[in-house]
Amino acid sequence: MNIDLNGNGNHNSVNITVDFQYVNTWTKYNANAILRLRENSTGDWQYNVVGINQSVLSFKKITTNVFEVWGYSNGGWGHLSFTTLVTKEAPLIITIPDLPIESSNIDSLEDVPVKGDWYFPLGKIEIIKGGTIASKWNPAGSYFTLSGTDGSKLIMDTNEIYGLSTLYIGSKSGDLVKFRSVQDNGPASDKMVIKNDGKVGIGTMSPDAKLTVKGNIHAEEVKIDLSVPAPDYVFTKDYDLLTIEEVQEHIAAQGHLPNIPSATEMETNGVELGLMNMKLLEKIEELTLYTIAQEKQLKGQKEEIKALKKQNDRINQLEEKLEALLNKK
Repeated sequence: MNIDLNGNGNHNSVNITVDFQYVNTWTKYNANAILRLRENSTGDWQYNVVGINQSVLSFKKITTNVFEVWGYSNGGWGHLSFTTLVTKEAPLIITIPDLPIESSNIDSLEDVPVKGDWYFPLGKIEIIKGGTIASKWNPAGSYFTLSGTDGSKLIMDTNEIYGLSTLYIGSKSGDLVKFRSVQDNGPASDKMVIKNDGKVGIGTMSPDAKLTVKGNIHAEEVKIDLSVPAPDYVFTKDYDLLTIEEVQEHIAAQGHLPNIPSATEMETNGVELGLMNMKLLEKIEELTLYTIAQEKQLKGQKEEIKALKKQNDRINQLEEKLEALLNKK
């Protein structure tokens, strides 16, 4: 609807276009208002001003159902008053005063939040609604929806938040995200943090690596990219394999295997899983070489024992023959 007021003193002519679009009124009431001021010969009004958050317009709440649009010109404020009465699909009722009202100060009146630039200087936003998004892309079940002109959308209910595309979460300074539990009384308990440098802490708020966990980790599989060479070098010809005697001397002197950190060192500095697995594999491969050498030694000893047994059998046969000859005499 268009409302034209003429001859209203300091405020000159005013052209206000109000476009109310109702959505399902049994769900919620909504309206979009477009307000424009038309410049006249005095030049006091801004030309083609759009929106109610401009400096020449102020939208004020008088009572629950009464709102006033105020316009500024020549050092004074004038207003139009309209009253809304909405019950189900009831029509919007607008009342216009017979005479314009002027005021030099309207700051005592409550500002009405502006679509696209909402703010509540004296209160808070609370949405009370039943139902749920139900763990799927379900804008109809959203309690609060943010929509972009490019088609992007964010939907949420009391325990679910989904974006139509990539959902970015972060902060300009400090930690990016903290996850915590809260109680009715008492301080919150921080459980997990993502630091500004990308480090993640679970059970600790001071991670010293890309992922720091204070507690147990349960996984079906863990894949580790090696930062040290795999110990196949043990099987090369130029590998300096210690003798069993040298290993025994090292254990007696140091109390641990060669090239393996001591218990004290591991308890103090922890264990790097990838590095330690390679050191243990190195020891297994060394044990394999010792076993192969021992097998060769055992095989040689078996051959010697076999030869000695044959020799012993021949000696026994010769002794029996000699004894038989002596008995004939």
